[in-house]
Amino acid sequence: MVLAQAEFAFNNMKNRTTGKCLSEIVYTKALRLTFDLTSLPKEVEIQEEAERLQKLHTGVINLITKTTESYKEEKNETRKEVHFQVEDFVMAHLKKNRFLIGTYGKLKDKQIGPCRILAKYEPNADKIKLPEGFNISPIFNVTDLRSYNASDGFQLS
Repeated sequence: MVLAQAEFAFNNMKNRTTGKCLSEIVYTKALRLTFDLTSLPKEVEIQEEAERLQKLHTGVINLITKTTESYKEEKNETRKEVHFQVEDFVMAHLKKNRFLIGTYGKLKDKQIGPCRILAKYEPNADKIKLPEGFNISPIFNVTDLRSYNASDGFQLS
């Protein structure tokens, strides 16, 4: 009984994207009590009801699309484009999931570099030359790469 009440309460919550509750979208009216399901109209003008339901669903789809676009714009405001060229030097950030289970420790290096970019696969994936002894994939996402800026007196051999 408690589960049914919880489900009914959940289905009657207004969604922040659509501004409507689920029962309002499915049953065309907001249900306040469980026995409201039994009092749905049975003999209505089918064409008018279908058009009204179609308008409601179109409005909900438009609201969802608009909200999704606003979320996307919000996230893209802080996103920065990073482009590396082949032969550039980068520092690679190593995450725990790159290593085999049991081989990663908290005292391991978190960054390696400078590493040379060997190839570009996509705008966001680069293959780098790893130092000897690293048994991990040499392909990194650009979020894990930072440009390497050597000091003036530093010479890379």
